Amino acid sequence: KTSHCIVSPSDKLALRQACGVQGSILFSLSNPVYISHYFINRSFNEAAISRALFLRTKGSHVKVGKDVPVEPKFTKVNWKATRLVEKRTKWGLIWAKNHEVEILFTPHGKQYHKDKQDAVQKALAGDVTSYLAPSEYCTRALFTACVNVCKKAKKSYPQKYSVNKSANTWYRNLKTTVLEHMKTSGLGEWSVNPCKPDY
Repeated sequence: KTSHCIVSPSDKLALRQACGVQGSILFSLSNPVYISHYFINRSFNEAAISRALFLRTKGSHVKVGKDVPVEPKFTKVNWKATRLVEKRTKWGLIWAKNHEVEILFTPHGKQYHKDKQDAVQKALAGDVTSYLAPSEYCTRALFTACVNVCKKAKKSYPQKYSVNKSANTWYRNLKTTVLEHMKTSGLGEWSVNPCKPDY
């Protein structure tokens, strides 16, 4: 019996860096996708953060064909706080190549609605939840994208997210290998979410 469960953001990012951020949904359609660079808005110890987000999973010796997990780079960025936005902000930015920047409200995991950009000041001063929309990087959006690609390629696909996820045994075995390594290294057991919605 372990003393704790793996629940922190750094645990999840370390797992994704070993298995790929594309997850099980897109694993059958894509080579593993790794985070190449982090931009951090505060001081940090590079050796410590590299160990937390990458090095501690290297001992799992995951095999993903020609693709090998890469050690990401870390860069400190500076910004000035304003009266409306605290230095420790609840907002974040997420983007990928050839995609628009998404402004993410982290407590809800949703993006600021692109059609309401002219109401930013009003949103920050009041209830922001009515200005939010689902992220293009959320599980449901990724599953929808996967279905659309399969339809265009005339490739069969499971009708449910849960079926798609459980059917990808290659990714599941890869993830299990990393989690077992983290467990035997004394980092705790992975916390299982029993109430994850299905689509």
